[in-house]
Amino acid sequence: MASQEQAQGIEQINKAVSEMDKVVQKNVASSEESTSAAEEMSAQAETMKWFVGELVALVGGRNGINSSEFARLPDGQGVRRQKETMAMGRSMGGSLSVK
Repeated sequence: MASQEQAQGIEQINKAVSEMDKVVQKNVASSEESTSAAEEMSAQAETMKWFVGELVALVGGRNGINSSEFARLPDGQGVRRQKETMAMGRSMGGSLSVK
């Protein structure tokens, strides 16, 4: 009788651990998705920053972001992002030029 109760207790513990593992795996997947989304949003924010800098420069502002500053973005992605931004601007009907 006692060994049967122990076996049932162990089975319940195994089920609980299995459920906790499923929750942990879901949390890991959610965390990875959030990280990916945050990185994408950060890249988009940098692109928007560049667009705003160009717009400010086009309307006579003095604080526009020039291409050399854009090229010094963290992670060395400035030149690639600049080209993507220019292509995006053209696809949106824009005619921004790099200073």
